[in-house]
Amino acid sequence: MSDSQSFLLILTLLYLSECLCWARRGAALFRRTWTSRWQMAVHSGVLANDRGDLHWLWPLPPLGTAHLLRAPPFALTPEGILAGTTEVLPGQGRPRLSDRFIRWDEIRTVETEHRRLLINGERFWESDSPYEPLRWAKLLPQIATVKPAQREARLAEELAAPFDRTALERRRTEFEEVAGPVRQFANALLGLLFLVAPLAFWRFGLLPTLWPVLAALVLLVVFTTRRFLKAHRKLHPEAGDERFRIGIVIALAPFSAARAVDALGRSVLERFHPLTGAFALLPRAEAEEFARRVWRDLRFPVQPEFPGGNATALAAARWFRERELAAVERFLNSEGVDINALVHPPKPTETVNVRYCERCESQFTAQGKSCADCGHRPLVDL
Repeated sequence: MSDSQSFLLILTLLYLSECLCWARRGAALFRRTWTSRWQMAVHSGVLANDRGDLHWLWPLPPLGTAHLLRAPPFALTPEGILAGTTEVLPGQGRPRLSDRFIRWDEIRTVETEHRRLLINGERFWESDSPYEPLRWAKLLPQIATVKPAQREARLAEELAAPFDRTALERRRTEFEEVAGPVRQFANALLGLLFLVAPLAFWRFGLLPTLWPVLAALVLLVVFTTRRFLKAHRKLHPEAGDERFRIGIVIALAPFSAARAVDALGRSVLERFHPLTGAFALLPRAEAEEFARRVWRDLRFPVQPEFPGGNATALAAARWFRERELAAVERFLNSEGVDINALVHPPKPTETVNVRYCERCESQFTAQGKSCADCGHRPLVDL
């Protein structure tokens, strides 16, 4: 392998490392390729464990867009807040559940520490980004001050917000407007690194072309960083610390600058439920299939509903799941989905299949009693 080939290989490996995205359980990645077609990834084909999944992002120009959308990270009830929910996105395993429950009148302080949400000085939740903890740090004290008789109505508003498709599309439009200039400079930077520089080194040699290439590289990184900071300030005006941190990384690392659009758009829709993103971005048939599986998980949860036997945690998780199911059904009705059709059992795939699991719709013979994948949930007749 020649020196130029080794150099290009190293550049490629460094760049591909920037094309990976980690998502915690409960999040779905929506990514767009050069064909402008959206794909949804709930479970990774790269690497996954019981905490989350490692996803790949489109690596080639014109650099697609990627958004992480998340199911509710914890359960809000009129009495307090539970550190987790029992919702499981299709294709994922159940996230690690905590039975920590804090009553509203016990909340003294709500703060953030980068990606962590701290309640009363202790870590309560950790996100994929620092933006949602900042939002919850403002929201939770407001809910805590609401009178108990009015708190359920306030929680209904918060449950409906992640299913606001109009708000999601408005946020997407805002993102595309500010991300356009960033994408242009990022594409130019990528072209310099993988096309112009290797050709110049091969044709004229390393030393004669090194300084012109470095000068062009510095200029493109500076312009990309400036555009990124301007766009980030508009999309996340409250996240000054994160803007400074990412700005430093982009300014010092050309490969991070080439993926600046990912850093800008990855968490811009984080507060919306993946179901809302499915109907806004995916083909109708794919969105309806995803909706059917989301609805079935909420209607027929994994057993046991809340491991550990904590009665307070179980009651909170059940209360929240029932309200979220109602919010999902209202959203599906607004999208023209027939809720009654979701209840129908599937058609038998084999003549010997006479039972099925109401949650995952796996089919069994007469000897089957329960579905192990769904916590040994009892089967019902087809």
